[in-house]
Amino acid sequence: MLYDKGRGEKWTKDVLERSIRAITWLEENFGEYPYPQVTTTDRVKSGGMEYPMLVMNGRESEGLIVHEYGHIYFYGILANNEVDEAWLDEGFTTTQTTHYLLDRYGDHGYDLSLDEDRAEFPKKHWPKEHDLHSDQWSAIDFMRSGHDEPISRSSYMYNNSSAYRRNAYTKPALMLTELKYILGDSLYYAAMRYYYDKWKLKHVNEQRFVAAMEEFTGEELDWFFYAWLHTTHHMDYGITSFKKKPNDDGTWMVDLGIESKGTRFMPLLVETTFEDGTTDRRWWKNHLWRYKDTFTYSVHKKPVSVTIDPDVQTVDLDYRNNTTNMKKRFMFDWPGLWYNPRDEYVIRWMPNLFYHKETTGFAPGLTLDYDYGQYEGTTIRANYAFDSQDLFWYLGGWRQPIHFFHRTTFHYWAYNRPGVKEFGGEIEKQWNKVYGRTPTQTFSMGFYMQPTYDSTRAVNLGYDPNGKLGVGYLDWSSEMGPVGVNVNGASSLGNLSDWNFIRLTAIGTFSKSKGMFNLKERFIAGKIWTDSKGVPGQEGYNIEGNSSNDMVRKNYLV
Repeated sequence: MLYDKGRGEKWTKDVLERSIRAITWLEENFGEYPYPQVTTTDRVKSGGMEYPMLVMNGRESEGLIVHEYGHIYFYGILANNEVDEAWLDEGFTTTQTTHYLLDRYGDHGYDLSLDEDRAEFPKKHWPKEHDLHSDQWSAIDFMRSGHDEPISRSSYMYNNSSAYRRNAYTKPALMLTELKYILGDSLYYAAMRYYYDKWKLKHVNEQRFVAAMEEFTGEELDWFFYAWLHTTHHMDYGITSFKKKPNDDGTWMVDLGIESKGTRFMPLLVETTFEDGTTDRRWWKNHLWRYKDTFTYSVHKKPVSVTIDPDVQTVDLDYRNNTTNMKKRFMFDWPGLWYNPRDEYVIRWMPNLFYHKETTGFAPGLTLDYDYGQYEGTTIRANYAFDSQDLFWYLGGWRQPIHFFHRTTFHYWAYNRPGVKEFGGEIEKQWNKVYGRTPTQTFSMGFYMQPTYDSTRAVNLGYDPNGKLGVGYLDWSSEMGPVGVNVNGASSLGNLSDWNFIRLTAIGTFSKSKGMFNLKERFIAGKIWTDSKGVPGQEGYNIEGNSSNDMVRKNYLV
């Protein structure tokens, strides 16, 4: 150990202990460490760097230690050309770091004793993020972005650093996790030890790695590696039917319909759950080049549900159709809580209270948020006003398609709030020329309808209380660094509106922070064309928001 004196206690105890554990784990799973020693150095800067027999770490993180020690194996002992095949070292070290941390600390993948906030209320009651799920979501976001690229591409050929990182680190690590899934832990690590023993202190490439895997396992794996390394094919299996019938001998026959909505094929572990909670697991292997199949098998008890890939080990784009009984987790909507599993719907709840002295009085209520990852979210809110005996409600949400309309979100909403009723919808499309880089261009189009007004509230706000309103709009916004631009064009919808107008609004924003000082500016320009009836007040330019409908939609500000 070489360390700064100020951090000597941690480095002579914690870092030394973690370093010994890392080398021991790597030797057990990949092969004997061939060098006489290894030095961990307290790096001046953050991050880490590796060399044969030397790693330089900017912090005492166990994950960083394991990752950099892993590089002594994958690049130091098994030498590869990082320019042409970066995945052969970065992908391997990323996956072995994940597997080490999951083996040692469980699904969340880190030492909870080092997270002091986790011991405090309310975080000690929060569910823990699944480390593998987080990596899978990151890869899925990239795969669905329209900017996906093959892993095997040379480093200098990627469009930018974000694409390089996904293809050198994230995607190959998940590929190797899937390989471990289909081979099983014992065979996977035995094959890795064979690869290591055959090629240690020599140069490796894709062909030599794949050949070693096939030689040891006796399986032809080109279908697996080619799809992962040389294409951007995606995997998405789903259950289309689940039929069960009893046999005369007391067993049950199951006919399970399986469909591939993607173009990357995989064998699948099928888990059948029985009435008493026990399960049966078996493999479906009729997968190659097959988009639809019926898996027929017999079980000894009455089945109640079926799940494919029950341990969520594959990068299946949409897990919702992998089971006949998707799990649901109810939780209080703590501020700051982030929980995004792949195999559960998350339902957050929170009580709320509305009060308006002149009209509704107290109106207690409940909000439910129903979410699943990148694909859907729904909010339901209801309040009952005891004085006016009115039920106020809100229903809104969004959906994203899986295989088409990349980065397109469909929004919908409807509500009956004190003073205003409305329903509407919007299609939003985001686009970047290069993945992960600004400027992000956001295009949207939508409409909203307000069939009636609460005349008491409308008069108080200076609105015309008579008539219905229908508006359609087009919107474009873009942000690049501290500068943001938004242009919105809106128009009343003919006979669906009692007012006739066209509105064009442009907004520019500037935000800059330095130390404790923040500078924010907003510039607004707009024009409304209308007839003698004018424009309803909520569609004009109001101080709060200076844009369409803010005062009415944000009625809690009144």
